[in-house]
Amino acid sequence: MIIWEIIPDILYSVQYDNQEDDEYNRIFEELQDFQTVLSFFNEHNLKINDYYEKATGIPRSDKEAYANKIVQEALDLEDRLEKLIENVENGETPDFHSEFKWLEGTRLQPITGLKWGEIDSSSMIRIYAAELEHNCIIIVFGGIKIRHQLSDSPLLEDAKRKVDDLISYLITEGILTREELKLIAKR
Repeated sequence: MIIWEIIPDILYSVQYDNQEDDEYNRIFEELQDFQTVLSFFNEHNLKINDYYEKATGIPRSDKEAYANKIVQEALDLEDRLEKLIENVENGETPDFHSEFKWLEGTRLQPITGLKWGEIDSSSMIRIYAAELEHNCIIIVFGGIKIRHQLSDSPLLEDAKRKVDDLISYLITEGILTREELKLIAKR
């Protein structure tokens, strides 16, 4: 695992050993690619739970509509994330700390596990992170949530474990501040 510096002192991202890209870039590249997203729904559309079918108004069978929704949502989330970065840099809100929510079942201190992505009740993209210090986050994982329970969503079932693993790694290595993170992060 490598931790990449995306925006100094503010945004970092994990790159896993078996991946070409860090998570920040992978999430947006994959979720903004219609064919990649359509392939996901070709395989998993029948697993979409009733909640998302009702919230989106899209029948499970309309895989292209879901793919278009995800691509647009990914574009909107990327814009929103860029605005949050600007706000953190300018000391304004909303910022990472106010937008990301605690990921149930993960640690609260000294490093907090987080989730983010709900633009509205029909939002299906989730991004998982760890907050090292106030408004200093590390993107850990992200993808499409199609089931109410994270553990039931294909490809996201390991998200909480990945957040916990990163937090454990940081604590074990004594990386608890921005300054310590900067020493190990790649640029």
